Amino acid sequence: MRKSPRYWQKGHPYLNGLAFESVPSDEAALEDLQVHDAQAHKSMTTPQLLGSYRSAGFTVTEDPGTSVIDLGIGEAIPPMNSLKAREALYYAVDAVATDKKLYGGTCSLDQSFTGPGGLFYDPRVPSYRSYDLAKAKALVEQLGRLSFTTNYLESGLGTEGATLVQTMLKAAGMSVKMSGWANLEAAIAGFNTRKWQVNLCDIGDHDPAGDAALNLFLQGHGSLSGTDDLIVNWCITKGESSPNPSVWATACKDLAGYLNEDPLMPFVCVPRAGRSHPRASALPGLRLPSAATSADRWSSSGRARRSATANLAIPTGARSFGAAPRR
Repeated sequence: MRKSPRYWQKGHPYLNGLAFESVPSDEAALEDLQVHDAQAHKSMTTPQLLGSYRSAGFTVTEDPGTSVIDLGIGEAIPPMNSLKAREALYYAVDAVATDKKLYGGTCSLDQSFTGPGGLFYDPRVPSYRSYDLAKAKALVEQLGRLSFTTNYLESGLGTEGATLVQTMLKAAGMSVKMSGWANLEAAIAGFNTRKWQVNLCDIGDHDPAGDAALNLFLQGHGSLSGTDDLIVNWCITKGESSPNPSVWATACKDLAGYLNEDPLMPFVCVPRAGRSHPRASALPGLRLPSAATSADRWSSSGRARRSATANLAIPTGARSFGAAPRR
């Protein structure tokens, strides 16, 4: 990415160029920073490494999170094409216990895909299916048997989080096999099979139309999506296509309510995000602006906003598939 001489805002961008590279874990990012292969690391979510970053001489800024830990559901793949099976997932996962065990009780406990550090934050959904082990057990009993595989990314807290969730699901009477993806490439390949049943991941960005947000994880053509639902697709398209932030906000609220009504994606908690970079003295002349504000994303003159994923290339093999029958 190179600085445009015709950028619309005077005095911007701050940098002449910017390159983004994907890393498999916060540990790998720390190594890159130490050997100067990178100058900053965004969205650190491994709280145990905060001390390591600081002791290595890096400045770490903790921001309100934007990514919500969730259980992605492949609703067209049995047994998740059963509404009762999906309901059981909601009732079986204890968000409070997950937060305490993995993050020391520091998370925001949200019921939708928006986090406190992002736009259109709304943590509560009416009649949300919160943790209720008795209800989860009753649903499993009605189904007779509930057996499936849950995938997860092994880096960071992935393995520890997956083990915790597996314990909760088993406590509700489910038979759950955990299958880890060793790295990001393996995870993308796994998603693209469109054969996965459940995955432990996170969804969200500062802007719901951002890199790790709705159109990627929920819209029918999204390469990481497990659903192709007419109402879900309509809500996302309606919000993204409007230059009016109030339209996006309403679309997000409607979508969050529908995801619970169907139900299609249980949400757990929002870890605080860390941004790290060398101390200012180590990078003379580098100005690191704070996280984008609503004003940065929406022009007061009504200028149409461009989605960060407008030019996202959908991997070969990704396809849309019919919505699961409602049972």
